[in-house]
Amino acid sequence: MNTKVTEHQSELLDIIDTSADNLLSIVNEILDFSKIEAGKIDLEEHPFNIRKTLERIINAYLAGAREKDISLYLSMHHNIPEYVSGDELRLKQILSNLLSNAIKFTDTGSVTLDVIITTEDKKSYTLAFKVSDTGIGIPDHKMKDLFAEYSQSDVSISRRFGGTGLGLNIVYMLVNLMDGSIEVTSKLTEGTQFLIQISFHKTDFVEEEDSGVKAVSFKNLKKHSILLAEDNVINQKITIINLQQLGHDIDLAENGIEAWEKYKEKEYDIILMDIQMPEMDGIEVTHLIRDYEAENPSRQRTRIIALTANILGQDAEYCLSEGMDAYIAKPFRFEDILEKIHPNEPAE
Repeated sequence: MNTKVTEHQSELLDIIDTSADNLLSIVNEILDFSKIEAGKIDLEEHPFNIRKTLERIINAYLAGAREKDISLYLSMHHNIPEYVSGDELRLKQILSNLLSNAIKFTDTGSVTLDVIITTEDKKSYTLAFKVSDTGIGIPDHKMKDLFAEYSQSDVSISRRFGGTGLGLNIVYMLVNLMDGSIEVTSKLTEGTQFLIQISFHKTDFVEEEDSGVKAVSFKNLKKHSILLAEDNVINQKITIINLQQLGHDIDLAENGIEAWEKYKEKEYDIILMDIQMPEMDGIEVTHLIRDYEAENPSRQRTRIIALTANILGQDAEYCLSEGMDAYIAKPFRFEDILEKIHPNEPAE
């Protein structure tokens, strides 16, 4: 949002943003773990600039390192290629979890990400990613449980540093999913090293010359007629303001019955549907809408995107089976909504 705020308001917003980040991290860890366990995560292969990816990952953790007055380093061997082909997202998740963990458990000294090529053939590179820290270390008797579900090495550590304890388990599962390997060495009070080895295919991909346009301009994205069905006042205001700034036409429904009535009165491209609403829940409204569309074939099909916080009790995949097109886990970032509203949508 482009609204000016005072210094005090800015401090409060920083606190809120940090709290939201922490909660979102916990939610995403649980969701990712559940998906991996259920075999619902598929690897995606595409060319990407691995040097830029590594730099961006490090940059994302610089502020956290500075806050703790520790150093954060990235060391890439000169022969690391610019482009490889593989699952960039899963690599980001692996390294982000390791760096986050390293910074969390390091109070003095440094955290370093070293990257080298260990083997190379005609078709692929095997890269080694070593995350080293000068943190509290891991007791020998706890090493065997390091990748166990919901495990942190000590209850007092869990209380002090927070988190779900799922991060390393997710790393372990993702590395195995990518046919990689993981090794850990640690000395109590001296620090820990995680060594990950993953293979990536070679690629001839070359990035196009910079045309001066960075990615996709939101101003050029297609404008949609959107119904927001949401009973939380804060979520209403933030979502409406942001979507209106992008030129979308937004209507608000504060409960399920109101959402159903507004849908019958007007054709919407998209409905952002909260699952838990008073009067009538989002699933019931979706059933009514899909039945109405079946009875009125001339009516365009409306994309329905679920907004749900109940990931564990009511599996978000259930929303898809009940007629919804996508879902966003609460608490969500505005970028999450944009990705669902504009999936693979080119600028006009």
